[in-house]
Amino acid sequence: MNNNIIEVNNIIEEINLTNSDFVPFKKTLQIESLLSSSNSTEMLNYHYSLFKIKEDAVLYMRIRSSFEERPKEIIEPFLLNKLDEEKDISLKADVIQLLGSIKSTKILPFIYKNITSPIRDIRYRCIIVLGWVGNSKDLPLLNENFATLGTKRIAKSPSPSTNSILAPGQCMILNKIPIAVKEIDTAPEINANCFILI
Repeated sequence: MNNNIIEVNNIIEEINLTNSDFVPFKKTLQIESLLSSSNSTEMLNYHYSLFKIKEDAVLYMRIRSSFEERPKEIIEPFLLNKLDEEKDISLKADVIQLLGSIKSTKILPFIYKNITSPIRDIRYRCIIVLGWVGNSKDLPLLNENFATLGTKRIAKSPSPSTNSILAPGQCMILNKIPIAVKEIDTAPEINANCFILI
């Protein structure tokens, strides 16, 4: 086993023994540094296995974001393989989002197939990632599926609207294409944390 993996295990064990409500930031930085030391298959698998540690939100986010900082040509095939084999729904959702974060268009076939998934987290991540890597042709698909999350639909408009409320997937596509948008539908209560004003 890689010495850096052993050291990360030791730090995590030390963190678990302290029973603290949060992980000291210095420990988080140590873990990130050790994880980023290698792009070997062993290290990638180990780093990926740490996505299961969700008790501390900051540590979890730092572990996930440090994985995303690896070279795309290394993590894209690794994540696509995990997408096919992962059974844990939470980890599969992370894989979908990471592939979107690195702008992998190779995720699109999976997105098109799973955007109507009965599993809300998978469906939600597919919608968001389609916004990140899709294009204007994907707006109808986003519109069809936003209703399942209680969000507003959008449409092309002849004149710009400056007050439209859009979900993140729609916003990402609209940031890439020169069309104006307007609200065309009503929806259940809007979650302000999930929407932005344009």
